[in-house]
Amino acid sequence: MSTRQYNNSFQVVDDFSRAVGRHSFKFGGQFHYDQINERNLAAENGQYGFSGSETGIDFADFLIGAPDSLTQASPQILDSRSKYYGLFAQDSWRATADLVLNYGLRWEASMPWYDTQNKIETIIPGEQSVVFPGAPTGWVMPGDKGVPRTLAPTQWHNFSPRIGLAYSPSISTGVLGKLFGGPGKTSIRIGGGMYYTSVEDLSQFLEVGDPPYGLYYGSAQPPLLESPYLIRSNGESVGQRFPFLFPPTNVSPENPDTAFPWAQVEPISYGFSFDHRNKLPYSEHYEFSIQRQLGATTIGTLSYVGNQGHRLVTSIEANPTNPALCLQYSNNPGWQCSQFSETPPLGT
Repeated sequence: MSTRQYNNSFQVVDDFSRAVGRHSFKFGGQFHYDQINERNLAAENGQYGFSGSETGIDFADFLIGAPDSLTQASPQILDSRSKYYGLFAQDSWRATADLVLNYGLRWEASMPWYDTQNKIETIIPGEQSVVFPGAPTGWVMPGDKGVPRTLAPTQWHNFSPRIGLAYSPSISTGVLGKLFGGPGKTSIRIGGGMYYTSVEDLSQFLEVGDPPYGLYYGSAQPPLLESPYLIRSNGESVGQRFPFLFPPTNVSPENPDTAFPWAQVEPISYGFSFDHRNKLPYSEHYEFSIQRQLGATTIGTLSYVGNQGHRLVTSIEANPTNPALCLQYSNNPGWQCSQFSETPPLGT
């Protein structure tokens, strides 16, 4: 596989600081525009695999022309873009001689990745694409109902507060005086905050080359060497898969593509998609530490650090198999359960 990426990032960032009495103010902002252009090739001329499924020896399978798999893919083209906006303000306030408070607020908007020509897809069960009317039901693209260019909407209301304190007890008498050791001997720090993160471009990379903007074909059953789109065991045709012709780049609800040959790319399997309901991941971080001077050259430290993550990016099956439903459909003419007990294909 040849993975080619051409990346650019344009960034503007500026911060300002000012001290006013016991306060140290700081505020600033950041914007960056990111580009990732992919031009990948993966087995564009077809690639057979031999594992010994026929004779028990992979090289022997090769000599008799008995591959157990075929992989072939169209060029994988993607022009990813994303924009990030961030603003923050904070203050460090020396409330007393031995107590400093830090507090601040950050606003940020991290746009999910989009493609300049909308060459990405997502799954909304039951929705029929109007951009590609022939697509399987549930397989939708930017421009379809509820599907922005970024697949999931950009969130503009993410505010993340942060707060902390640093305290050095100046108590020199009594039990607390002995515990803290007197002025300048102990420091206590407490902090917490919320932090948003962006979604990496891997969410797009996993979609590159998916129908209708590409085809990554893997044979479900061992093919014939001389006729790669025929199943070796029974001679059944899986349909002509290549050459693959890309659809126009100006497809829209006002200019739908009704000519794309969906039979050439179905059934769609292993098609990753970015969920249209996704929101930015975030986490809460908190910390507590205490330091105590012990003697002239020793300091003891006790710390606790914790965090909780939410909406973390993961992969889940959006169209899981249902063997019982598959068996139910097997009573219909033209439907037969395969070894994987698939449910009826997306759109059936």
